[in-house]
Amino acid sequence: MRTLAFVSLLGFTAAVAAQPNIRPGTNVTNTLGSLGSPAGAHTGTFPTGQQSWGVTTTSCNIGTINVPWLRDMNVDHPQMGMWMYRLYNGRLEQISQFMGVKHGFTSTNSPGCGSCPGGAGTSLVIGCTDTYGASLNYSHTYMAPPSEIDPWTGVWTSRGSHFDRGFPVVSPPGDTDNVRSGINFGTAHGYRNLVWDSGLNVTGATFFVSAYYVVIGEPDANRENNFATQQFTTSWNGSNWTWNGTSGHDQRPAIYRYTGATVTHANNNNGSDGRFYVAVRVTGPNAGMYHYDYAVMNRDNNRQGGALRIPVCTTATVSNIAFRDVDEVSGTDWAISRSPHEIVFTAPAANANNLSWGNMYNFSFDCDMAPSNGTVCVDQALPGAGNPGVHVVTSVPLNARNVTLGAGCGIPAPVLAGTGAAIIGNSSFVVTASNVAASSTNMFLLSAGAVNLPVPPCAIYVDPTLIVAVLSVAANGSGVATLPLPVPNNAALDGGSIVLQSAEVQVGGAYGGFADLSNGLRVKLGSCN
Repeated sequence: MRTLAFVSLLGFTAAVAAQPNIRPGTNVTNTLGSLGSPAGAHTGTFPTGQQSWGVTTTSCNIGTINVPWLRDMNVDHPQMGMWMYRLYNGRLEQISQFMGVKHGFTSTNSPGCGSCPGGAGTSLVIGCTDTYGASLNYSHTYMAPPSEIDPWTGVWTSRGSHFDRGFPVVSPPGDTDNVRSGINFGTAHGYRNLVWDSGLNVTGATFFVSAYYVVIGEPDANRENNFATQQFTTSWNGSNWTWNGTSGHDQRPAIYRYTGATVTHANNNNGSDGRFYVAVRVTGPNAGMYHYDYAVMNRDNNRQGGALRIPVCTTATVSNIAFRDVDEVSGTDWAISRSPHEIVFTAPAANANNLSWGNMYNFSFDCDMAPSNGTVCVDQALPGAGNPGVHVVTSVPLNARNVTLGAGCGIPAPVLAGTGAAIIGNSSFVVTASNVAASSTNMFLLSAGAVNLPVPPCAIYVDPTLIVAVLSVAANGSGVATLPLPVPNNAALDGGSIVLQSAEVQVGGAYGGFADLSNGLRVKLGSCN
């Protein structure tokens, strides 16, 4: 953590780059229209096939200048990206493959977002809207690969582009003459966006569709409303997928629809490139372990994400580390490693599966450290201006504290808790058993290991074979028994732990008729370093 903080500090003290090619006053918003019908054909055999699709989008100029909206090989026009997501079992995942962007070609300059005077279709006039239906937004004629666009600047180079090369690709010099060539994919999906049957064929899931306008020179601060996200329902009709949208739109990225997660985003690498959004959802503890789910989305970072570094205590126990991308190809999954201070996810070599713009990947693990504020780093995959990594403040497993292992039993059940942190040399650390009778006798069992041994209606959490002490403490008049546990100033203890459970001795107790048992408590010893 100290290392990450130092690196972050270096980033802020470096020379700050300015966003290039800003056109002050540019501000285009996005409102999704009806979802329309699924685009193209379903290929493969249900439920292992794929469906191409498109969605209706409506742009609105709420800025102070007209926005160029030129067609074909003139580079000064916006592009639209489109994605599908699924919220299921507490996790938001991207389920569509980002194959292509729709290139704008003219504006209708219709009313709907202010005082629209109309105007030529070569620009989106202030106060006017322009709508592209789903059929246009998945048309082979206007779809091209997103890799041709710098999403940070909005710049697209027409010479040698997909539209210049055509499909089938024309022979030289026609493939680089900056003249539009013919495109005929036949029944193939081409650059239409795809969703897998397996992504949609999930009962009980909630689905979202999202679209985003890339606009040349739009200031970074005005870009979040270029998104629109809408919930939809879907069903398989025997030959392809159909869907219906719900009412209402959220003019933010879909990552904000991650229920129970906290979303933060970066400082666009000090003005040199686009932003990464990080959502984190932490649940637990369950048997002493917290579950961390991260979703990382590249809004418009052209250098792409090549690794995700999550700081973690050196003494932490980490398990069940997992990665999920969009392509459903295991050979392109990111590698996973654990260093003393970090959990690191790394993209394959040769830029095989970087986190490119528009995409969102998932990262998860279990850890016995509770969440606290910290900084994750998304390494930039490609060379370019700015820092080697983008730092995002979020929740990370850096809190080495007291973890409940399971509930107690009794009427009422004693509640075991630690007061403060068992830092090495902390002479004032105590454990208390509350919710017990005044002046009652309470036996504290201390063990070097944990178990979960059902003894109905209770459970034993201290490993009987590793008991190190059994201590008797009388409760005070308020029904609280306090056990001082001063932590020796001994570095050898750093990273260790001790498991405790207390028993309130009384006739008629829940356990064996002679005691009420508390919850189990694991106390982590030492600091996070």
